[in-house]
Amino acid sequence: MVLLQQGRIEEAIAICSSGLELSPTDEILWQIKGVCLAKRGEYGEGLNCIDRALQSNADNPYCWVLKCSLLRSLNRTEERLECWRRVIKMAPDFQGAWKAIGGCLFALGRFAAAAQAYDSELTLNPKTQNVVRRERLHSLQRNWRLIGRSRRYDWTSVRGGENRSIIAQVPA
Repeated sequence: MVLLQQGRIEEAIAICSSGLELSPTDEILWQIKGVCLAKRGEYGEGLNCIDRALQSNADNPYCWVLKCSLLRSLNRTEERLECWRRVIKMAPDFQGAWKAIGGCLFALGRFAAAAQAYDSELTLNPKTQNVVRRERLHSLQRNWRLIGRSRRYDWTSVRGGENRSIIAQVPA
């Protein structure tokens, strides 16, 4: 992990690979290797490593969060939503999980469900930043319908609470 923090990704991958030859079911090594590969931009390979870690221990919510992160990088929103739901089943008060579920639902156009998820996050964590408040959701929903689903937008930068929103178009 120290190598990863120092930015020595190639060395970290090599050490993880060597360790996995000796202990092919080591959940931590699979996680670290997956994160390293993702840092290198190899999200699919990183996801494969996280899946191997989950084969060893499917009850680790933090490993599922890593998988959610990689699925986000791969623009696989529906799968990411299912992963976040799994996190909630394991740890109902996992900070940020309901916010992430709301983001997935919003991106999928399920606005009422997104509002409920955001409300759940705010109930569990009232000081949560960058959660779309219910009163802002209506205007965001209207804007979503105006631009249409034919264009892809990154809604992750939408901010609530300060009456400002930043919406960036994602390159195709």
